[in-house]
Amino acid sequence: MDERNNNFDFDFKPIGQAIKKARLAKGMTRDDLARIVDYDPRHLQAIENEGQHPSLELFIQLITMFDISVDEYIQVKKRRKALSADAWNHSLTT
Repeated sequence: MDERNNNFDFDFKPIGQAIKKARLAKGMTRDDLARIVDYDPRHLQAIENEGQHPSLELFIQLITMFDISVDEYIQVKKRRKALSADAWNHSLTT
């Protein structure tokens, strides 16, 4: 049995909200999207509003369909550290 720890703390809500925003921008209802991707609208609602993690297949399908770049959502901690370092460096020079 595979005993790797696959539990990770990742907040999917911001990506879910980006998917919802992109869907609405295209004038698409959740039911429309559900028919296209062949998933229940309630599952899509949970992804968009509750931060439920989709399957990798659905995730790729959604970000590709709506042209969503996930870099800004995945590298949040790295960006926060860089911003903190920049702020600290700025405070030294002023």
